[in-house]
Amino acid sequence: MFTKEYKVKHAHGRIVCDGEKIFQHALSIIQDEMKKINELLCDFPEFKNILEPWSVPINHHGTIPRVVSRMVEAGTLYGVGPMAAVAGAIADEVHDTLNTRGLIGKRFIIENGGELRIHGSQPVILGLQSTTTSIGNKIGFEILPDGNRYAGVGTSSATSGRGLSFGDADLVTVFSTTAAFADAAATAICNEAIGMTGQEIVKKGLEAARRHENITGAFIIGSDHAGTMGVLPRLISFKDEGMDPEVAIGS
Repeated sequence: MFTKEYKVKHAHGRIVCDGEKIFQHALSIIQDEMKKINELLCDFPEFKNILEPWSVPINHHGTIPRVVSRMVEAGTLYGVGPMAAVAGAIADEVHDTLNTRGLIGKRFIIENGGELRIHGSQPVILGLQSTTTSIGNKIGFEILPDGNRYAGVGTSSATSGRGLSFGDADLVTVFSTTAAFADAAATAICNEAIGMTGQEIVKKGLEAARRHENITGAFIIGSDHAGTMGVLPRLISFKDEGMDPEVAIGS
């Protein structure tokens, strides 16, 4: 199995695939999708910084790229700005485009800015990273093939990383059917995970997660507390099970 990190302008991450050829095709798609987003920003500069759902102005007669439509759909569904789903939407586009071209291979994983899109029939060992809590870096998930319900994984943090958050959670990880949905949902939940203690942060985050649609499961860390919602993959301890993560997400 071929594994390689990449950096394309502001996009960076890791791809696991069947070979260098697929990796290079994936990089080309990332470049194309970023170009489409940048071209839209020339027409609608507010798109980059808006923090609430965005809709296409009625006087716009041009074509909206599919990657942007994904961002808008996810942002609208979870009540956040479209850029909250940009990394996940690009990951989805890479996956879907490769799949349409018959180049996806037997196994394909793309981690783009902490958001995952997973394809294949083999388990994925996912590590959780956090620089602000003792729980992070020690645990992860063994994701077994189960249709599309774990195909997308998103993460958000209010205490570290570059992303903007209005909450207090150290880490929010969401599993959904697409990376764009998981990305936007993690942002929305993290925004609502507010509290003076870890226990309160986790409680507020879980309450928010239960209100949202299209979430298979959520895992939330607040200080020294953690909580879960929905149906999650098997939680694992890397030390106890002698495993190393194949790919990691977090802050």
